[in-house]
This record gives sequence, C-alpha cells and structure tokens, in this order.
Amino acid sequence: MLREFPLRDEAWGPGSPRTPRLARELFDQTGWNSILPLSDSRAYSGLCYALALVTSAPFAPGWRTRVLPVLFAVVVISFHAEDQKVRRYAT
Repeated sequence: MLREFPLRDEAWGPGSPRTPRLARELFDQTGWNSILPLSDSRAYSGLCYALALVTSAPFAPGWRTRVLPVLFAVVVISFHAEDQKVRRYAT
C-alpha cells in the first residue's frame, strides 16, 4: 500500500472507475458492502486509504488484538468489495 500511495486516486479515488452509482448497482446484486463509495471526494478516499495503512501496521505484529481485527476487517472487506465490483463490470 505504501508503494501504491502515489497512485491511490487512480486506483481507489475519484479518478478510478469505481463510482458510487456503480457500487450501489453491484452491492444490490451481490450483497457486498463497502465504506469507500460513501463519498466521491478525494479527501474521503485518501482518508480510507490512510485508515487501511493505519490499521494494517499495528495489526501485523498483533497489537490490540481485540479492536484492530474488527477495523482491519472493515477496511479490507471494503477494498475487496470495490475491487470485485470493477472486475465484474470489466469483463
């Protein structure tokens, strides 16, 4: 994620093919959900990306294992759902 940080807007932000309208269509069909399409702003997508970095860094060595796994799961599922949305409509 650190390596991809300069490209985060094209991959996950406003410059990406992931639009809130497309997310709603896919999530209605699949039942997936994500925190990423809640806003189209660049600041919000940057905040989500930063949240992914912040939760994964202490989660890896096992710090605060009661709280961080829940936050980590929400972030990972959100990014995974967005990725699945684009893959499904790209084919």
